[in-house]
Amino acid sequence: MGAQGFAFHREKGFWREFGGFAKYLNLEYYPGPLEGDDQVLAPLSQFLKGELGVRSLVERVENILHQEPYESIRGFCRQEYTKEAQELAGFVEKEEEQE
Repeated sequence: MGAQGFAFHREKGFWREFGGFAKYLNLEYYPGPLEGDDQVLAPLSQFLKGELGVRSLVERVENILHQEPYESIRGFCRQEYTKEAQELAGFVEKEEEQE
């Protein structure tokens, strides 16, 4: 039996991967959560099944790929700026003034 699927790399995009021939009982299904850039394989799977349109696929992939840099910047701002500056930047909710 041939083992094939899809792979993703940030610089190369998606491609079809052929893992060679294997015995069916040697193949494993991975039910766990995908991490990092591999998270883009979930919307690709939905697209290939017809559950997602092209526009939604692109939007979800972009959101996933921009998530890590955004969190990094957010963490830096929390360390470097005062609470008031963070509120102005929208990183934290403004505290309601007590009467």
